[in-house]
Amino acid sequence: MMKRRDALKEMLAPIAERPVPDPHVSRVPVKPGALKSMGLSLQNLSDEAEKAHALRERIETGEVVVEIDPQSIVPSFLRDRLANSPLLMS
Repeated sequence: MMKRRDALKEMLAPIAERPVPDPHVSRVPVKPGALKSMGLSLQNLSDEAEKAHALRERIETGEVVVEIDPQSIVPSFLRDRLANSPLLMS
């Protein structure tokens, strides 16, 4: 058990200086698992955003044309409201 006097001496003792690291020694930065995982997730989001932006540009310029076989279109069971429109009959 440490006496109160020894504990006080230990608290008031000068702090030893840390050794200065050699500036010529290079360290390889190591990312912790969570930080690396978050970085990869952000990179994936960034890649997906770039793809979406490129696709949006292609759609806006009309670059993408998709041909559909008319036989593959299923007619709707709902009646077309515009078929009997007075605006279309003129």
